[in-house]
Amino acid sequence: MITKNIDSSIPLLWGQEHFIKNEWGYINYLVGPNGTGKSLLAEQLKNHFSNGGFKSRYLNAERLVGL
Repeated sequence: MITKNIDSSIPLLWGQEHFIKNEWGYINYLVGPNGTGKSLLAEQLKNHFSNGGFKSRYLNAERLVGL
């Protein structure tokens, strides 16, 4: 299990609010209505993990079509 603390913000969506998470399993899902910032959050998390030396990726709905 990854125990790295993540503190991310997306000012376009949340203003000055921060997304903070400190416990991660091997698979995490983000679900919600269209336009709520799921892809932006996934990009922020991927960049944060990649910059920290972790391998990370995310799958969006378009990549799952046909599976």
